Amino acid sequence: MTLADSVSDIDKSFIEEMRPKMLLTWHDVSVADGKEAESIEKGGLFRSCCTKKVSDIERLSVEKRILDNVFGLARPGEVTAIIGPSGAGKTTLLNVLTKRNLANLKTSGSVKVRSNENF
Repeated sequence: MTLADSVSDIDKSFIEEMRPKMLLTWHDVSVADGKEAESIEKGGLFRSCCTKKVSDIERLSVEKRILDNVFGLARPGEVTAIIGPSGAGKTTLLNVLTKRNLANLKTSGSVKVRSNENF
């Protein structure tokens, strides 16, 4: 064993000790956009405009599901990839994991770091 080998072994063990030992998990994460749908008439969309009454119009609250019961795990020292087609919710998942840009969204589920509740 050379001096360079022993130094690199010491460096590796030091780096390993200094690396955070955090485990990130997320379970049953769901996200929905709670915007209300347009007004829809009772009895059909093509009812005559001349016979409309206020009682014939109702608001429907329709949620657009962005994520539905997503789960995952990120271990220390590993590279975790989140892949999917455009519009699949990759950025939304990262926003949930980092608690960013969630003001207009309904979220549920759990995100844990080192087994401590974080969400």
